[in-house]
Amino acid sequence: MSSNDTPDKITIKVKVAGEDYHDLLFDWSDSEDVGRQVFRQLASIIGIPIHKMNRFMIQCYPDPDTVAFFFNKRNTPTGYHDFDHLKILNNGDCYALEMTFENYEPPFHVNLFLYNRSSFDDNQCTAQYCQHINGRDFINRQVEIIKYGEPKYGEFWDGDARSTIRSMGIQPYMDPICSFQVYDRLRHPYYPRTHG
Repeated sequence: MSSNDTPDKITIKVKVAGEDYHDLLFDWSDSEDVGRQVFRQLASIIGIPIHKMNRFMIQCYPDPDTVAFFFNKRNTPTGYHDFDHLKILNNGDCYALEMTFENYEPPFHVNLFLYNRSSFDDNQCTAQYCQHINGRDFINRQVEIIKYGEPKYGEFWDGDARSTIRSMGIQPYMDPICSFQVYDRLRHPYYPRTHG
């Protein structure tokens, strides 16, 4: 394929559950690295510092099991795939955003996943995407944990990361469960501080 056949710019649509879509621009003609552009834009959409993002994943094929990974290492994004790989996307493609915690002890970092249109519904949960745990209110609570939870973590530290996040009352935000989703990994039950 010649360079004339590949686009210089692609804009896809990204949404936080329950909101309108945001534009996410991939601009290969700009002198700025495409990875930096993407992480900066995603940080703006979510409201977290770019250095708190660990990786960005996107379903870019009709097959929902095929995913491209890009890492944000010291604000120099690298990945299993080059961002040129994403030139197969089409302008206006729609994606839903999911944010998950990479680790359960400070410093907290997150992973961002973009689900393609075939994997989510705008109004209800699907097997792959939950409208509730990916909505703005829930994400804002996760952002608060990222920004302000690290000092409190030391106060609650009891020698075990999972026990500490339970004591802080933040496990439902760090490891959320949607009863409508199908998971293939073991989940640890949530026990609030008042659990007897």
